[in-house]
Amino acid sequence: MKKGVFIAIIAALVVAITVGIIGYKILSKEVDVPENETGQRKNIYGQITVQNDDDQDVVIDFENNPKPMFVNFFATWCTFCKEEIPMIEETYEKYGDKIDFVMIDLTDGKEETKDKVRQYIKENDLSFKMYYDVYYDGLDTFGATSIPLTVCIDENGKEVFRKTGALTEREMSKILELLGAQG
Repeated sequence: MKKGVFIAIIAALVVAITVGIIGYKILSKEVDVPENETGQRKNIYGQITVQNDDDQDVVIDFENNPKPMFVNFFATWCTFCKEEIPMIEETYEKYGDKIDFVMIDLTDGKEETKDKVRQYIKENDLSFKMYYDVYYDGLDTFGATSIPLTVCIDENGKEVFRKTGALTEREMSKILELLGAQG
């Protein structure tokens, strides 16, 4: 009888792990944004208020921006965020004139401080501009429930890509294509 219980427990664990892996893969895929009656993707963002390195409030407008936008939410304590940063930096250096890179740190002032982020940027020789979501305006507007979160918005203010989880090189290539930076 004990052997049967042991086998049942092992089977339950295998099922739970499998469901968890499948669930993660499903939830970390890009989300298709609904279309309006003309077949255009709906604009689901307006503006957010964040702070810059000078501790000044900055309003970022996602509807009235002349260039496509690559928006990334991260924190220095997030392992997956740190894994994708070198690829984002490389892409920024190559396409920063064609795409606005909006890097937003989830700054809580305790575990994640501006000083900690500034040190991380300096240590990793990052050149993109950093914004700090001290009011959680970006977090709320974009519905970030996990990081890293990448959202790409075309020059018409429409979301064309969204992913929770670290980006792959293949996904970055797709993003560049969707935002018109390649080709």
